Amino acid sequence: MSEDWKTLSLTLVVYPKGDLYGNFLAFVSLLPFAIIIAFFTLTIFVRDIHVILFFIGQLINEAINYLLKNHAQADRPANKFREQLTPSGSSSYGWPSSHCQFMAFFVVYSSFCVCFRLSRLKPYWFCFMLICLDLISFAFVFHSRTYLLYHHVHQCIHGAMIGIIIAIIWYALVHFIFEPTIHHYLMTSSINQFIGLCSIYLPLDGQQKQHKNR
Repeated sequence: MSEDWKTLSLTLVVYPKGDLYGNFLAFVSLLPFAIIIAFFTLTIFVRDIHVILFFIGQLINEAINYLLKNHAQADRPANKFREQLTPSGSSSYGWPSSHCQFMAFFVVYSSFCVCFRLSRLKPYWFCFMLICLDLISFAFVFHSRTYLLYHHVHQCIHGAMIGIIIAIIWYALVHFIFEPTIHHYLMTSSINQFIGLCSIYLPLDGQQKQHKNR
C-alpha cells in the first residue's frame, strides 16, 4: 500500500495514491450516499408508501448509529494521512461502522421485499440475482471501510449486526402494523387525491394481494 494518500475528488474519502484498487473502493464507499439520493428521488416522484416507509426505516437506522457512535466514542484505526487530509472536526467516531450498518439494513430489508413481494411477479432467477447483487455490494463496502483504514474489522461486524436487527424489526412493523393502517387510510381518505400517495402489494382482508391506488 502506498505511503502517500489523496482525497477522492469532491469527497472527503481518502485512499492510497496510485492504488487503483483503493481508488475503486473509495468510490464503492460512496454507495450509501447514492442510495439515499435514489430514495429521495423515488419518494418525490413515485410516492409509493412502501418506498417511503423503507426510507424512513433507513433514516431511523442512521439515527441509531449516530447515537451509538457518540455514546461509545470509539476511535478509528490510526491513519495520519486521513487526519491530515480530512478537515478538523469532520471525522466521527469509529464504532459501529455507519456504512456497514447502513448497507446491512438496506440489504436485509430489500431482500425481504424481493422474497415476499417481487417474487410474485418476477422469475426466481431474477430475484436471486438481485439478492446476490445486494450481498456483493455489501461485501465491497465492508471491505472498503477496513482497507481504507476507516474502521477496525469488529466495528464493521458490529455495525452490520445492528443493521440486520433493525431491518428485521422495521420490516415486521411495516408489514404487520404500518402498511395495513396506512392502506386503510389511503382507501378511505379523500385527502389522498391531493397527496397522490400509492400503495402496492399490501395485505387485503388477511391475504397478500396486489393493489395499487392513486
